[in-house]
Amino acid sequence: MKPKKSTDMESYRSIYSIVDHVQEKGLVLYGAGVLGEIALQIFALFQVKPACFCDDDPQKQGSNFECDGISVPVISLDEAAQRFPSAIYIITATSGAKNGPRDRMKTCLKERNLLSKDSAFYPLRYLFLLDGGLEALKHSKIPDSSSFTPERLENIVLFSSTGRSGTMFFDMLMDGHPNILNIGGFGAFVSLKKAYLDQLQYLEDDELVIEVARHMQAYFTSHAVKQNLLGHYLTSDGECEERVYISPTKFISALAGLLMGKGCVPFTCLFKAIFAAYHNIIGKQYIPGQPYWIFFETHLTDCNTTEYDGLLSPEDFNRFEHWVIIREPVQQVFSSIQLMYQRWVLERRYRWFHPDALYKCFSGSLGIGLERRAENQNKIIKVIRFEDAKRRTRETMQAVCNWMDIKFDECMLETTVNGIKVYFPSAATDKKRTISAHDTTAIDRHDFSRFLSTYDVFRLNFAFQNVQRAYGYDCDLPDYRNFSEAFWEELFQEPFRYEEWVNEVYVETQKHGYLAPGVPPYYSGVVKMILDYLAQDSHELITDMICPEGDG
Repeated sequence: MKPKKSTDMESYRSIYSIVDHVQEKGLVLYGAGVLGEIALQIFALFQVKPACFCDDDPQKQGSNFECDGISVPVISLDEAAQRFPSAIYIITATSGAKNGPRDRMKTCLKERNLLSKDSAFYPLRYLFLLDGGLEALKHSKIPDSSSFTPERLENIVLFSSTGRSGTMFFDMLMDGHPNILNIGGFGAFVSLKKAYLDQLQYLEDDELVIEVARHMQAYFTSHAVKQNLLGHYLTSDGECEERVYISPTKFISALAGLLMGKGCVPFTCLFKAIFAAYHNIIGKQYIPGQPYWIFFETHLTDCNTTEYDGLLSPEDFNRFEHWVIIREPVQQVFSSIQLMYQRWVLERRYRWFHPDALYKCFSGSLGIGLERRAENQNKIIKVIRFEDAKRRTRETMQAVCNWMDIKFDECMLETTVNGIKVYFPSAATDKKRTISAHDTTAIDRHDFSRFLSTYDVFRLNFAFQNVQRAYGYDCDLPDYRNFSEAFWEELFQEPFRYEEWVNEVYVETQKHGYLAPGVPPYYSGVVKMILDYLAQDSHELITDMICPEGDG
């Protein structure tokens, strides 16, 4: 996709445009706290000093905010509005919960006609600038014969799943191979498509490099905060594996060497440049004549092969493929429910709740996204079983390498990030802190009673039998088409065991304002999905699989 010329953007253009605006109109930081201090330090890098802080705490008003030799007065919002009505107001409070401090402060600015696109600036996203990010731009690293460049990345796999089917696990098996460029969890931690359409397509040179870095901040070392990567990648002792972080300055220098002077770049060029820069700084070397693959974990759980249509094109690659990892569907549903219970009930993270999560869970287990349709008819789509990757790791990864026309490497037998062995947080109830690549707990479960009754399991097997038969899972039930629609409706009339606590969460979510009024309860939607699925004449599933070596 080629970049647009328009500058009609959803948010601010870049931190450089904010600096231009505050130099012209003045700057007011709303919130004299920790984030206010970070914002003060960031703007100091651009020789910008705020006119004042405003704060709703009367005890802070009338004092001075001191930081690194900079002294800024603290006043009330109303006084600031009177004295600096044309200034750019930036909120320096955490996102937090819905209707929390940031939302409340946004409302206060809006009521006083002080809110602008620039107000969306969030200091934590630019912490890397305090580590020397601006200085790194001056030392762009020009690629040499052993460096990766966008032009040298000719093959790609877009990797998705049916949900809770070992996506991150397989992603880490692919890490470290000499011929594979993989940024762990890239689709989970970076919303590159949205960022490009909203902002990055309009930018070039310094602006582009710094704003890309802003979206990559979850991967950076930082002196101030620990990012969300650390919750996923652990040492064998269950501690955060901090070695998986990369240097923001090295990344910026490497990316600048690939993008400076290119103007506004198409999505594919930017996408390849990010992967190239990342692997140039972690020490992977380009060898002429070797085939190289980008392995892109999209983090899509609905097997959607159209998400990047118009952005990533087969015309830009020699080989362009979609891979989907699947899991025995009852195991998958149970795992999804277990995670939802952890988030919604135990942790009370109500903002994560939406019936769509349950719909996607059942949609994946029914194999709806794996059906042959017009939009994926001409695409290369391969299916991999999570169980094969777990139980027969060597044979499965050998088959993967054969398909990709690359040599098998022993590193593919372990879960690694940037070549560093990592472990997973355990969801088990036996007090284990971590699990390794070879742990089979996730695929050996036979007791589903915590969330599913025996009757529930029977009903799910009844609904999932197409997937079970298509991909070689056990299925000893008679064909559902031998039964009437009235029988199907009666079969799914009784609620599932876990529905009681889901309904409680539904009520709490509405109470806290995270769920819009009128959003229907999930259960009727799930049942309708299952019954509509059963009523269709046929389901032609994609059965092109990468099976363990020796299985044919």
